[in-house]
Order: sequence, then structure tokens, then C-alpha cells
Amino acid sequence: MDDVFVIDDFFSDEVLDAAWQELVAAGPQVDFIDKHGVFKGQLISQQLHLEHITDIGTPAMSAILTKINDVFDEPILFRRVNYQTLHLPWDIHSDWTEADKSESYYNLLIPLHDVDSRTIIFDQRSVGTKHFYKYKETHSKIDQPIPQDFWDENLSMCWPEDREYLSVKFICPYQRKGQLVGFKRDYYHSSDSFHLRGVGPKHFIQILVDRELNQ
Repeated sequence: MDDVFVIDDFFSDEVLDAAWQELVAAGPQVDFIDKHGVFKGQLISQQLHLEHITDIGTPAMSAILTKINDVFDEPILFRRVNYQTLHLPWDIHSDWTEADKSESYYNLLIPLHDVDSRTIIFDQRSVGTKHFYKYKETHSKIDQPIPQDFWDENLSMCWPEDREYLSVKFICPYQRKGQLVGFKRDYYHSSDSFHLRGVGPKHFIQILVDRELNQ
């Protein structure tokens, strides 16, 4: 599979509307307050983590997971389903995690409505950490980083020095209901600066996918 893929109109409005209702009914979201980053002390996201994927017996969410299985040409493991209401953009990070019997594979994003905001994926990849500040400790600045004008327009909420370590791999299209967006979990990525354009919050489902290690 491609490192990054976008499939438009993959899910029907009916399935997504029903899944959204199921997730809202599943329990309250938990506030995520930024403790260390550029928005320190502010509400970034409200999240509902569903760790025990096999316990998701609701019809619409079950249909979504079944349909996702058909995208992959090998068995996959659903590590986590996360329903997010994103108020401020996530800055640079990856969703790589370490596990004993599986490995991080794909990060899947399922928009629940239309929002003029994009995810920006960088060429740089995690090496044993999802934290970009740790990546910078062991990597040098690059010769051709992201142009300053692109950074100012789309990533101005990130730490300014991060630009010098990054180049753009892929700019996802604007978030549209029905899309399935996927990219390998070790790629560093960021939301764009949607909060400066008066759009949001963003409602979406995030699904972290693993694959089994060869035993």
C-alpha cells in the first residue's frame, strides 16, 4: 500500500451520521489540555478513546471497521478508535507506538463533517519516539526545509525552529465527510492553522492500526 492514501466518498453520510451518534452515546469526551506545547494551558481537544475494539458492537461503527478491513491486503489489528473534537491544531507529532506482538502501521482519519482544514504530512519519520523534540535531539537541520511562506500560512502555530528540520511529503485535501485518509503512523505530521481562519472545531474519528509481527 501507498504510504499515504485518500479515498473520497468511501463512507456514506448515513453510516457516518449513525456512527457519530453512537460515539456521542458511548460516553463523555475527556478534555486534553496542552501542558508543554505551543498552546500551553489551553484546551486542544476533547477525546473519547475506545481501547477494546472488540467490544464495539454498535451497528455503524462495526460497519466502518469491517469496510476498513477491505482496504488492506493483509490482516490488521485495530489498536484504538478515538473520537475527537479538535478545537486547536495538533502541532508536529507522530502516532508511532511500541508494542510487543505488533507494530505501528497506519493512522486513519475519518472526517465526520466538512471543514476547510488539512493535515500536512512530512518526509521525516519517527525513530523510536513519537515526540518531535526528541527527533531533533538526534537529527540535523536539513538543506531544503519547508519554505518560510508556506510555514507562515499553514504552520505558524508550530515552534519556529521546527521548520528547519522538516520537508513536506503530502498535503491532504480539505477535510470532507465520507473521506478515508490513511498514512503510516511513523510519519511526523501536523494539523494546519485552521484556528486562524475561523473554522472548526473539527470532528473526526481517528483509528490507529497495527499489524502483527512475524512470530
